Amino acid sequence: MACESGGPQIMYLRICSIPSLSQVLLLWSCAEVLFYVYQKHRYTAVNARQVNTIDHNTVEEVMSRFLTLGGYFSIQDFLSGWFHGAPFDQIYRENCVAFVAYAFYNRDYDDLPARAQEAIQRIIDNVEKHHNVQFPPGTNANIGFMAHSWEPLRTLHKPLLVYVVSEIWGMCMHIFFCCVGFKRIQQGFPYIRFLRMLFNQASSHPIILMEFNFISLRFCWRAGEVDDAAHAVAQFVRQHGWSQACIVGHSYGTFVASRICQMHPNMIQSLMLIDPVCLMTCCPQLLHSFIYKVPTWNSKLLTTPTGFMDLLRFIFSRDLMVAEVGLHSCMPCFPIEISQDNNKTNNLQVFQLIVLARYLLGVPKPYSCEPTSTHMRH
Repeated sequence: MACESGGPQIMYLRICSIPSLSQVLLLWSCAEVLFYVYQKHRYTAVNARQVNTIDHNTVEEVMSRFLTLGGYFSIQDFLSGWFHGAPFDQIYRENCVAFVAYAFYNRDYDDLPARAQEAIQRIIDNVEKHHNVQFPPGTNANIGFMAHSWEPLRTLHKPLLVYVVSEIWGMCMHIFFCCVGFKRIQQGFPYIRFLRMLFNQASSHPIILMEFNFISLRFCWRAGEVDDAAHAVAQFVRQHGWSQACIVGHSYGTFVASRICQMHPNMIQSLMLIDPVCLMTCCPQLLHSFIYKVPTWNSKLLTTPTGFMDLLRFIFSRDLMVAEVGLHSCMPCFPIEISQDNNKTNNLQVFQLIVLARYLLGVPKPYSCEPTSTHMRH
């Protein structure tokens, strides 16, 4: 822009400009396309089927422990649930053989060595004996079981915007906890109401909050292993000079708590499990509700609390990282055994409190909140 002739000339150079809405939308659309391609790559990596090394002694120990759970559930309901609700009398012996091979070895029966095949035949014989049932010989080709770890992960693509909002929310929670006195935050998205109760009951004790990105709709490449999380908690406690801690876990946190009990038993001062899905990983209703169930699209879905919660559960369970956690967690052979045998030296001799919701992901349970002297072990 120039002044009149003869005067000094001043030039204004516009080096940047505010992008228009259309430009912003175009750039964001390109970012979303790239993110979609990236997520597809992650899906391929996560969905790859892994074959683990067989530890025959461990598997056979878990098999014998499974037989001790007979007093806690009906074998008819258990198998019918895993076979997608098929009537028990339609489940034949060879169907059970294939199911046990999947449940305990994550293999096809024909791909197993002779020792494993013999162990499978023995456990089916023992199931028939313990539960007073008889499986018809042969195979029923019209039924199949829930083999979710062999099936493609059930996921819904979430746009980049969802993760951006989630990360911003995590930063806000970090600031909030710094303001209320926390010195160091692992990650921040715990339950405010429950924390208020903890503050009131244990205001004189240090409180450590742990939250895991891969089950919080936060962005990460792969879901972490539950054993790594348990070791991280134990290491964090010891680094700060504490020899013992009261461990409180909710939902997935109960998996971590159960592994701490097994790998770091001397660190446990007391234990509290809220909605302990770790106790019910062998329950077919839990797997069906979390992985297979699709909400019915009707007027009640958004207008009733139950319908809205079903929708939220469906959206949450279809996240890629949450689906990977379910891939490794919901297996029919990994229940935690509640044992009354106090003579077992590997039982956990601590105060325990277990709180069950009335309905835990489709598994009806009476609400209870009472001390228990039972002892937990895998």
